[in-house]
Amino acid sequence: MEWQKSDFGYYLKLVKGEEVVQSLTEFASEHGMESGAFSGIGAFRDISVGYFNTKTQDYPVREFPGTHKVLSCKGNFALKDGAPFPHCHILFSDVHYQAYGGHLLEATVEVTGEFSVFTSTNEIHRVLDKDIGLDLWDI
Repeated sequence: MEWQKSDFGYYLKLVKGEEVVQSLTEFASEHGMESGAFSGIGAFRDISVGYFNTKTQDYPVREFPGTHKVLSCKGNFALKDGAPFPHCHILFSDVHYQAYGGHLLEATVEVTGEFSVFTSTNEIHRVLDKDIGLDLWDI
């Protein structure tokens, strides 16, 4: 992981072999982020996404082995159980230009992950909404 401070937050570069969600979590924790947002592009492999089913309140998971082009990887940071938590959605395509997307659960950087990370001084928390079954912003 490499990073550089900017006027809006940080530029963050994830390198080959790094796990994306874990790296975002570690970065936010190391920099004391209590809220913020991020946007990224790159190429990842072995992507695992979920799609929240509101009726069953679970995330059916779909695996995408191999390398994929990341068209957009966006999300936000908030505190969940006192620690920074990245909520991340992804849109990616395969070698046939077929696009897929969902809630990013896991992926490994294959070429690069280039992120702009926007920081805030606000403290945002995620709290379980029992009716929906998700930890949502409590603002």
